[in-house]
Amino acid sequence: MKNPDTRVQFTRNALKQALLTLMEEKNVDKITVKELCETAGINRGTFYLHYDSPSALLADIENQFLEENLAIFRSYWKTQRDRNLMTELFLCIRKSGDFCRILMGPTGDPQILRRLQDIIRDGVLDEWQKEFPAYVLSSDKEVIVSCRAA
Repeated sequence: MKNPDTRVQFTRNALKQALLTLMEEKNVDKITVKELCETAGINRGTFYLHYDSPSALLADIENQFLEENLAIFRSYWKTQRDRNLMTELFLCIRKSGDFCRILMGPTGDPQILRRLQDIIRDGVLDEWQKEFPAYVLSSDKEVIVSCRAA
């Protein structure tokens, strides 16, 4: 896949940073496109080339964060190095510190932790199914995976 050009990356990064800055003060539902664009230093037309709403921008930020965590999880699944996996996951969270602080704070998205847990659980189930296709019941796997992901 071709990398987005530098201007697109710059614009999206400016929008993401602006949203996180505004979310330090208020919930995404209270943020207007106008104030988001003013904070990012771009015009509204440019915003709408990339996103439909501030909520869509937040969803993009969340999905990127969750995908990074899932990639880390999948890279460690086969090696069974839980301690290293947890270290890598925490480093990813630390790298996204401002995002995590805001999103998990009072103006953030209360569902982000549940989504992260669900993605890890689903990843474990996918890998488990590949590795142990004849394992007894999916409900048994759900219980084991839920304990491991929690």
